[in-house]
Amino acid sequence: MLCIVGFHILFSPGFNNLPAPAAEAYVAVQPNCIKKFFYLFVLGSGGWIGNTAFFTISAWFLLDRLPSMKSSLRRVWILEKEVLFWAILLCLLGAYLENQGLVSLSEYNRVGFVFPLSTGLWWYATSYALFLLFLPFLYVGLQKMGKKLHLSLVLIVLVIWGVGSLIPDVKFDLNAPSVFVMIYIFLIVSYYKWYMKPFSTKICWLLIAVGVGINLLYYVIPIIYSHIKGTDSNNSTPFVFVVEHWSISQLMIGFGLFLLFERLHFRNKVINLIASSTFGVYLISQHPVVTKFVWSYVLSFLKMYASRFAVIEVVAVTLGLFCVGAVTDLLIRRMLFSFLFKKKSKGRLFDRVWALAFRTFSPFYQKIMNL
Repeated sequence: MLCIVGFHILFSPGFNNLPAPAAEAYVAVQPNCIKKFFYLFVLGSGGWIGNTAFFTISAWFLLDRLPSMKSSLRRVWILEKEVLFWAILLCLLGAYLENQGLVSLSEYNRVGFVFPLSTGLWWYATSYALFLLFLPFLYVGLQKMGKKLHLSLVLIVLVIWGVGSLIPDVKFDLNAPSVFVMIYIFLIVSYYKWYMKPFSTKICWLLIAVGVGINLLYYVIPIIYSHIKGTDSNNSTPFVFVVEHWSISQLMIGFGLFLLFERLHFRNKVINLIASSTFGVYLISQHPVVTKFVWSYVLSFLKMYASRFAVIEVVAVTLGLFCVGAVTDLLIRRMLFSFLFKKKSKGRLFDRVWALAFRTFSPFYQKIMNL
């Protein structure tokens, strides 16, 4: 989540005080230096590496047992509670800031603040909810497909979306973040977990090294080429496409990091407490009202990048946003939820709704299946 927060500092849509549509476009044409390399290479790569690892954690444990439609819908129900909580609360914050003349809610789809999943207020939440709905069918389909067909499918997607992701202007419908990306990763993770011998630590480090090497080549080659041609060598725009979407290099690094940590077995209450609020960090830090307010009135990306300590400042801002989001989630949502919902009753209301829906629609479903 730290990687994702840092990435959004570079790619956030909330920068209205920049001469470019987003911060990465501004940084990409600045003179080559250490801070430019850090912002584009480290922060730019970090987002999709973090997304890969974040989703892989979920997919890994979802593969432990056959999911049912009921269990998937229960997960969506629980997800919706957290997403809806922050959507409404941050909408109220936006109304207050609008009253103070600091932001304008007319820029946004207000319906999205009330129906965040269906309107895609946060792409990851919407895509993950859709993935959970497809999961029971994906799981059974891949199991029945068997090892050989599953491997064939994995090789096909790695060629189309893996190799293709390294070719400029080649998208194959996977350039934008969506549920399709999660299905893509799930195909790979499921094959590895079901059929492959676990990678050694050396192989995991090799995956990470190759991924970093690919990114480094795409960063350095345009600079070398510009020097040879005598053109502007400061323009790193050709590099941006590698880190702004799900390229194979980001998947290799994210999956390699996950496998390194997956083999460590220990229990830590502090880590578990922080981990329980990482999704809240994403929801808070990436709400459009928050990004607009933070980067218009609290922080200035231009001043931060122009500073002599630009690298230190962006690291501090990343840590600060993460900590503020985590503490806010722990103090507000978790405390309120612990008061409103008993721990043992988690999902009890869903069970009642499910039972009612099952009794109501089961006869109609049976008739349709028998047609």
